[in-house]
Amino acid sequence: MTTLPHPYFKLTTERVEPHRLRVRLFGDLDHESSDELVEALERRLGEDGEEVRELHLDFRELAAVDSMGLSAILMAHRLCEAAHVHLHLDSRPPHLDRMLTVTGTLDYLTDPCADHDPVALGDTEPPGGPRS
Repeated sequence: MTTLPHPYFKLTTERVEPHRLRVRLFGDLDHESSDELVEALERRLGEDGEEVRELHLDFRELAAVDSMGLSAILMAHRLCEAAHVHLHLDSRPPHLDRMLTVTGTLDYLTDPCADHDPVALGDTEPPGGPRS
C-alpha cells in the first residue's frame, strides 16, 4: 500500500498594526491541519488578547478546505467573539466562498452587523436559547 504524503499546510502570524493581527494560511486547511489553526489563534489571542481588536485571516494561498477546515474557521469566529475581536476573512478563494455559501455560514462569518449574540466558549446551547 502506498502512503500518501501529508498535505502541505503552513500559517504565519504578524502584527500589522498595534491592534490588528494577520494570520496567513498556506496550503490545505483540512482534518490534519485544522487544530493547528485553532491552537495558534488560542495562543495569540491569549497572549495579545487585550491589545488585538481585529484579526484578519488571509486565505490568498489556501489550496483546499474540508469540513474540519470550516469547523476551524467557525471556531476562530467563536474565539474572536469571546475576546471581543472583529474577525475578517480576507482574500477568500472561490472554493471557500462556495463552501461558506452552501453551508449557510458566509453571512454569519462576514457580516459585521450580524444580529447574533456572542457565544461563550463551552456553551452547548444555540444562540438565543434552546430550540423547541
